[in-house]
Amino acid sequence: MVTGSTLTRLLDGMVMMYVPEGEFTMGNDAGPTNERPQHTVYLDAYWIDRTEVTNAMFALFVEATGYQTNAEKQGAA
Repeated sequence: MVTGSTLTRLLDGMVMMYVPEGEFTMGNDAGPTNERPQHTVYLDAYWIDRTEVTNAMFALFVEATGYQTNAEKQGAA
């Protein structure tokens, strides 16, 4: 696979993009405490949806699977 390759997931028609393995610098030594220390992170290659999941798409998922959020399970919805 190469960067920018796409595939369409048959289950829901979502277009996914390929992200190759690699490393990047995460954090900021001069930033807030929760951003320290700056360090190198390595990620394996992965596929990710090209666009966000819409509320309508999530509603279809909930209808098809009966999914309940933790808030719903606790009676907060």
